[in-house]
Amino acid sequence: MWVSDKQILKAVRTGLARLNTELAGTASAHLLGAINIAVGELAARADNRYESLLQSCADARRIADQGVALAARAGDETLAARLAALPKPAPSGLVDTDAAYNVIRQLLVDCILLLNKSSGAGETDAVWRTDVTAFFFAVAQHEKIRATQNAAVPALEAADKESALDMDSLGKFFARWQGTDQYTGPFELSETKLLSGGFSRQTILIKVRDGKGREIPLVIRKQVPDGFLDGACNALAEETPFFKLCHAHGLPVPQLLWHETDKSIIGGEFFVTECMPGTTIGSSYQMAEGIGEDFFRRLARTLAELHSIDWMPCATELRASSQIAASDPVNADTTALAMVAQFESYWRAANLDPLPTFEIMVEWLKHKLPQTDRKAVLCHGDIGFHNLLVKDGQVTALLDWETSRLGDPARDISYIRTMVSHYVKWEDFLGWYREAGGPVIDQASIDYYNVFCAFAHVIVCEVAMGDTFPRSDNPDLGYLHLGLPIKAYFFDELLRDGAPIWGR
Repeated sequence: MWVSDKQILKAVRTGLARLNTELAGTASAHLLGAINIAVGELAARADNRYESLLQSCADARRIADQGVALAARAGDETLAARLAALPKPAPSGLVDTDAAYNVIRQLLVDCILLLNKSSGAGETDAVWRTDVTAFFFAVAQHEKIRATQNAAVPALEAADKESALDMDSLGKFFARWQGTDQYTGPFELSETKLLSGGFSRQTILIKVRDGKGREIPLVIRKQVPDGFLDGACNALAEETPFFKLCHAHGLPVPQLLWHETDKSIIGGEFFVTECMPGTTIGSSYQMAEGIGEDFFRRLARTLAELHSIDWMPCATELRASSQIAASDPVNADTTALAMVAQFESYWRAANLDPLPTFEIMVEWLKHKLPQTDRKAVLCHGDIGFHNLLVKDGQVTALLDWETSRLGDPARDISYIRTMVSHYVKWEDFLGWYREAGGPVIDQASIDYYNVFCAFAHVIVCEVAMGDTFPRSDNPDLGYLHLGLPIKAYFFDELLRDGAPIWGR
């Protein structure tokens, strides 16, 4: 998917207008970084985008030759005619060449769909199966190379910003709660700060002075209206039962104080929680310093405690949040299939350009479920330094539950393997987890959820760049950043962690 020059320039104009009017001349690292991204992207196109696209067309056509030949060996001749009718790549301009490239990619998709259906017929033909696997790997490798070629966009710089809140409306909201729970009014709202966070929630630190003169820090988690992760992550209301249940069982999860569904107060549904001590010590892509074995022993214990919680008293709510039908059993198989179905629907609804690798992975995930009788547990789904608060070497808070659901504990275990393995032996971590009451997790299940994680990451990046950025009236260059350099990173992850698919 190419984001047009016109769309990028529109984003530049939007950023300049905001700098001029909203900020009254005050420099903004975030907006200036966004403008820098746009200018750099346009410059990269002037340098080599067209030539690299021509090469991609030629490479994709060569791979399509392999797929069509395999389809013919499975008894299909229709794809050969479509291959013969493909126009040769010609210097006819970026837009026309991009359209031609998508025609070839659609042919790759149709080859993959046919070969997936024919897999049963090839069960006795080991050579054919090996060749199909090699073809699938060639497709994924091609898309990884293409993603890397598109990754010329630099990273956005982080910047502290004041949150754009209607303080009068928020003050009236807090006035409704004075004298309830552990807080007494009247409340006086002071400092607010927009904290770093993901794309599905806006996280705001707010300081409140209560009727006893105490200054109390609280955290607002606001649902991003019409966010591009709608459909891929929990809505705020779906997140809250996981949040409440884990806090009630003594996990380091903030207490949820108030949940507000009236979107008019601050422009979206939100909830308010206590502010936990500690700081983040790393990010999704950056390792932390000053931690060692004791930290990971404690983390293993926290995971085991999470996976041991009895969720049956909240079964109705948790089933609904996890998209498990009331008539279905809740086990490792049904929860895995529900997650795959969720992301398949999310991708299909975006109706974007063909993504051949998607068809390979979604078919594998549906038919290669872990062979286990493990019961479903509460899973966080996104445990990493970016979602942990730490103080004095201890985890003080496990944050951001929008990916939580009932699932196989192997999902959480697989997600943190790369992070953990940088610091301690993986076998030691699994041992600490089991000593704390966690179940035995087999390697095949870890491999499965590694594939799922890479699959989900790539799909989210594609939707961010291909759907959310172009259709936004107020485009955020962060979506473009997510869809280009970060997608390239995740394609590397896909080729590495998708080894069970590629047979490598």
